[in-house]
Amino acid sequence: MGSEGLMASVTTTLDTTYNRVGVNLSGWSADGVVPVYRVHADGSRNLVRGMSAVSGGVAFGWDYEAPLSQSIYYQALDGSYVYSPATTLTVPGVESMLTVPGLPSFGGPVLLARRPVFDRARSVATMRPIGRTVPIVKSDVPQAPSFTLALATYSDAEAYSLLSTLEVAPVLLLRVPGSRVIDWCYVSTGRIAEAPVSPLLPPKVPVGSIPETWAAWEIECQVVDAPVGGVFGDPTATYQASLDAYPTYTDRLNAHATYI
Repeated sequence: MGSEGLMASVTTTLDTTYNRVGVNLSGWSADGVVPVYRVHADGSRNLVRGMSAVSGGVAFGWDYEAPLSQSIYYQALDGSYVYSPATTLTVPGVESMLTVPGLPSFGGPVLLARRPVFDRARSVATMRPIGRTVPIVKSDVPQAPSFTLALATYSDAEAYSLLSTLEVAPVLLLRVPGSRVIDWCYVSTGRIAEAPVSPLLPPKVPVGSIPETWAAWEIECQVVDAPVGGVFGDPTATYQASLDAYPTYTDRLNAHATYI
């Protein structure tokens, strides 16, 4: 069933609690899967992960991978391209984020310990023909940068959160607003080094109140393409979140026409 006679539109909603942008399609002329793209300030187009298929002329999805503090808009095709108004996801107090694409429950804000040094490898083949004093060199374009990401954690809870993010997926989304290279990029992570800030064993004091829980991290990163896949696990759609919002059956019934 389509939505003939309605004008197609793309609108957005910002959610800074869960660092995401809600993307809503309405008035679509035909049902089915519709690719939706996020357009960044540099003009690059990036497919939005996890959009629902259009049904009854409408569709919705949460975009968990929007860049921070950057003007973006969304576009989708309905005969011709339909564009959303420009919007900016700004999360107060967050300077950078490391998250798992497709798994919004993993990752979050991180603290950079220092600016990285970027290494761009270039493949070069050198041929030295007999009788020629100058070699023939064939070279490729510079590759995407690799670098060591230096982070700091200030509690065991922060350390465990970072480790769970690194363990659940090999490719992560790094967002460091204001950095030309790593403003928004997917990175394949390699060697992970953790060092205590203080080499001394902690004295017997209350847990969580000692600087000996601080740690410095170095994570090998290589900029790569976006991984494939959708979105699994909406942090606002868990049973616990539902129970917190509606503690009793009466609360739920008062809020919605049906239990479903």
